[in-house]
Amino acid sequence: MSRTEKNLVMTKHAIEAEFPETEVLAVVADITSMEQVDEGFNKINQAFGKIHVFVSNAGFLPVPRPVLGSDFDVQDWWTTFSTNVLGVLYSVKAFARFAAERACLLHISSCLSNIPPLEVGQSAYTASKAAANKLFDYMALENPALHIVSVHPGLVESGMSRKSGHGGLDKVELPGHFCVWLHSREAEFLRGKFVWVNWDVDELKARKEEIINTDLLDTKLGGLSFVGWKGVDI
Repeated sequence: MSRTEKNLVMTKHAIEAEFPETEVLAVVADITSMEQVDEGFNKINQAFGKIHVFVSNAGFLPVPRPVLGSDFDVQDWWTTFSTNVLGVLYSVKAFARFAAERACLLHISSCLSNIPPLEVGQSAYTASKAAANKLFDYMALENPALHIVSVHPGLVESGMSRKSGHGGLDKVELPGHFCVWLHSREAEFLRGKFVWVNWDVDELKARKEEIINTDLLDTKLGGLSFVGWKGVDI
């Protein structure tokens, strides 16, 4: 599902050429439109039935500008939230109506949302991704039957990475393979956590008990422990 039909068709043809027995459905929808998103998921459900995996990857990056700069465009800044937060919420709610038992929901976020600012002009993208991180934290808390993980996908070559001025450093296979692993039983201990595709899977597995029993990889303020806090005391 994407708002850009040309990209969808190209991807559909590429997948079908390499895997001719795979059925691919291309659905055009703008995720800032709840009606289009609902219609799109209805089509997916009619074609394939219950949905086992949903990768929430839609995103918008405005032209980087300092917040208090004279050429700062407030509407362009807010459009980022319309896509990266509200649009994501629309799509996840539509997915939830058709989610299979123990379905997997992967939120493609960004490392920029949980590290100190690195450069000027990125406030809209990073703030919207940070807001979405907390949104998915609550989804995980409120929906224990869903396997929900937020993911930093690395830096691969894309229109958005080129717009940011950084291009690509990672191969696209890295996030692809990592997300496939996240859907496996082996990665169930990462439910509700924030992970980077650049991390070593074996090291993550070796620290499984620590990750489960502490707030390691939670979205939180560094330096403070919230272990055992259930809304009563710290």
